[in-house]
Amino acid sequence: MSATLENFPMVSQLDSDPNAQFDCVAGSIAAALQWLNGRRYTASEVKDAVYGRSYVGDTDPANYVGYCASQGVKLAPINGTGVALVQDIRDALDNQFPVLITEPDPYMPGTSETHVCVAYACDDTSITVMDPYIARPVTKTDHLWAAQLQYNQIWTLQSKDQRNTAHILQLTDPWGQYFQQTATSPTRWHCAKTGHDIIGAILAFYRRIGGAPRLPVSGEKYDVPNVVYQEFESGILVYDPQKVLDAPGVSFEPVYMLKLGTPLAQKLLASSPYVV
Repeated sequence: MSATLENFPMVSQLDSDPNAQFDCVAGSIAAALQWLNGRRYTASEVKDAVYGRSYVGDTDPANYVGYCASQGVKLAPINGTGVALVQDIRDALDNQFPVLITEPDPYMPGTSETHVCVAYACDDTSITVMDPYIARPVTKTDHLWAAQLQYNQIWTLQSKDQRNTAHILQLTDPWGQYFQQTATSPTRWHCAKTGHDIIGAILAFYRRIGGAPRLPVSGEKYDVPNVVYQEFESGILVYDPQKVLDAPGVSFEPVYMLKLGTPLAQKLLASSPYVV
């Protein structure tokens, strides 16, 4: 099973905070909140909101539950053994939830110190995390993660909109069975019936809304500067991070469904063989 939180940000814990050397929890949460909420967060901002500016020392994910709730995100623990938690991480990523994991501190070997990262991708044999100390991806095998996970606990982060979404579309669902996953990084689903692929951020949005636009009838198109769009049987999905075409303010930006009254939608509808 493969899953990716597309365009997941790399956030450094080594910013201006007095606690920067210990802010791996805050840096990981900042990255997850940024991906879930679509605005920039810093490790300093997150840590200072909970512990205060002058605090220096270790921090605990449990103490950030209230702060995350104030940002519209549920931070919740899952307890279990290493092997079971690896599967829990995979299940969370498949549902598009970032996951905090704790490992032995790789920057202080031979000590009892631990380090927190945030998982955002997996393939058939490994899981990738964003490491806030280096603000880069780190990939390890499932076997190694199972052996290294600390405290028999992980933490998932879910936005309010995700909690209100009944189901993230899976390949095993009746509608998902029109597709086959053919690539990761970015994730690509191929529709054999129409011969078109759905990729990356547009795919993530498509899955979150349960495949509501039906099957793809085009590939991604790039003829509008700074915009990517794709036509489906029942709608047009737009990747528009600079809000060139619209600024709907929906929680899943930068992808949204294009309003049918816009000039681009009218142009596409006028030439579409799917419109009777």
